[in-house]
Amino acid sequence: MNQGAEPGDPTPGPAIVHRMLDGNRMLFEENRRLGGTLYPFCALELSRGDWQQHYHEVWHTLIDAKHRYDPGNVFASGPSLVDDRTRLERAP
Repeated sequence: MNQGAEPGDPTPGPAIVHRMLDGNRMLFEENRRLGGTLYPFCALELSRGDWQQHYHEVWHTLIDAKHRYDPGNVFASGPSLVDDRTRLERAP
């Protein structure tokens, strides 16, 4: 049964989208547990911690570059890459 916004609407409803994102998260975590990596442009909401783990040792270099070259966060790489706390952080 389609749970879209309107009868005959081919778009999935919020419950289906949530279930799909949960499944994607499960696969992402299993892949990461096994040592895999993921190109971050996918159907998965990545948290700030996910981004930090993805960029690992270059995280602070990336944040410094974002501060220097993109202080307004115009060139976003994801909704959780840079948040208000990150804007205040600087690499040691």
